[in-house]
Amino acid sequence: MTNSEIIDGEIKDLESQKINYAIAQKLAWLYILKDHSGGPPLPGTNLQNAESDFLQKVRGKSTDIWNVIDELMTTLQITNPRLYDSVIRKL
Repeated sequence: MTNSEIIDGEIKDLESQKINYAIAQKLAWLYILKDHSGGPPLPGTNLQNAESDFLQKVRGKSTDIWNVIDELMTTLQITNPRLYDSVIRKL
């Protein structure tokens, strides 16, 4: 079994479960792995044509950027709960 098949299997298993924060976080990591494994890109993950400053900065970066995003989201949750909830719903 290839790494890609393992990742696809894990994604399929997690997507069939009721979503919660822990599952969403695991899926996010798996989507990142899938996106960077050389397989077909996931919808909405083409950073090569990114136009925003943010997407240009994260293009080609390691997954360590998620620590920065997590810190930002934690701050947002405290300072602007409505905006935080809106972002979480969109995710």
